[in-house]
Amino acid sequence: YLLRYKSFKINLSKTLSMNKKMIDTTNGNIFISKDFEVNSSTKLVDLENYFGKDKLEVDIVSEKYCNATVRDLEVFGYYFILSFYFENEKLTHANFYPRLEAENNSSWDNYDQKAEMDLKTSWMAIQAGDTSKFVWDLNIAGRHYSFSYKWGSMGTYYDFKNGTFLCVLTYK
Repeated sequence: YLLRYKSFKINLSKTLSMNKKMIDTTNGNIFISKDFEVNSSTKLVDLENYFGKDKLEVDIVSEKYCNATVRDLEVFGYYFILSFYFENEKLTHANFYPRLEAENNSSWDNYDQKAEMDLKTSWMAIQAGDTSKFVWDLNIAGRHYSFSYKWGSMGTYYDFKNGTFLCVLTYK
């Protein structure tokens, strides 16, 4: 299969061969590198210590809420924008924006909904170990491809209003 993504043709079977899991479904740990994993016990200071304050964009929303984003993180052949969300200093969830190119050149001018859907659904299937070949029905608002575990849940969600997809991991 060939996948058209941002004016590139990419071999989908090659994309799917990047089958190492970034998310451990037994405990919800997120593999960042051989030296660092994120889990429900991770604190903002842990992210600052690993990534460095210069690479981590921290947004203090209120006394109770903050989020931290790292850009252009490479893990297992994918490149990510990865955002972590905290409530009362507890990590509640993470948003994953995987892409195949090292340089992020995406914009609304070159947005390809099908390519984004295929990429994020394939990436989530790898994470979950799912081989069901999920098929989206984009005419249904709030559609999602998700999995529940003892530690929380993860999935790819379709935003019906703006036509985009988001990969999310949520801790209980």
